[in-house]
Amino acid sequence: PHKQAPFPFLPHRIERKEGMYLIQNFAILGGDRRQYHLAAQLMAAGFSVACYQVPDLPDTHASLHDALAQAEAVLLPVPALRDAAHIKSPGDLPLDAVRACLPPGARIFGGVLPEELFAGHVQYDYMRDEPLAVQNAALTAEAAVALALGAMPTGLSGSRILVVGFGRIGKCLARKLQSLGAAVTVASRKAEDRAWCAALGYRPEQTHVYAHGLTYDCVLNTVPAPVFTEAQLATLRCPLVDLASAPGGLPPACDPPKLYQRAPGLPGRFAPEHAARILKETTLRILSEEQEALWNP
Repeated sequence: PHKQAPFPFLPHRIERKEGMYLIQNFAILGGDRRQYHLAAQLMAAGFSVACYQVPDLPDTHASLHDALAQAEAVLLPVPALRDAAHIKSPGDLPLDAVRACLPPGARIFGGVLPEELFAGHVQYDYMRDEPLAVQNAALTAEAAVALALGAMPTGLSGSRILVVGFGRIGKCLARKLQSLGAAVTVASRKAEDRAWCAALGYRPEQTHVYAHGLTYDCVLNTVPAPVFTEAQLATLRCPLVDLASAPGGLPPACDPPKLYQRAPGLPGRFAPEHAARILKETTLRILSEEQEALWNP
């Protein structure tokens, strides 16, 4: 059965599905293969999906205005912006044009959304959702293991690996590497994290100090800030895989080491279908929680 939403900022119909109130009309803009799979998964679940400038999908409408006309939720890429004025997309998708076409009350989802990017609309930043961030970290760690294997001339079992950073990705990555037989050192800035590393069977190091040097078979950085000096990098003789978002782990204006590999955004590159499923489940959970709270105050 359908119920008419009693709230002016939920302008369309809400259908009860499996105990959850879910809006029905989505618009997906721009992005990479994650957006392609996200559209397919939402359509397969029975939702109405408009697509505009989604890679490898034809536009469902002739104009951005028409694509957004019925949207109750607009799903932007991760990250959402190419630059300060454009949504990340295969073509030209100005941010101001999207703002001008948004229907009243439409929810906005995307990755790394600046505060008040869409004034007058409720916006949700995927990267501030802890369950999604943890799942994304686990997927990033899986892809990073594959990159490390490809970069090294040897296997992981018995290899010496340095993981820089003990956040979500660092935790997942150290565990996966250790389970494959690597001797894992983890560098962290916080004494508390280094204590946990020792308790979990990793050799602890202090970021920036590296008392044991950089004599490893592979180094994987997860920290989006300079974590090496130029002098330290000059001693590096192994692959350095930089998983961090901008600006990465190198000093400003530093020439990258010979075996340096920049590798942000791995879920979208290595496992876009899985990454899209995480985005879909997160979107529906957030909307369900929001709307259940409204229906059952």
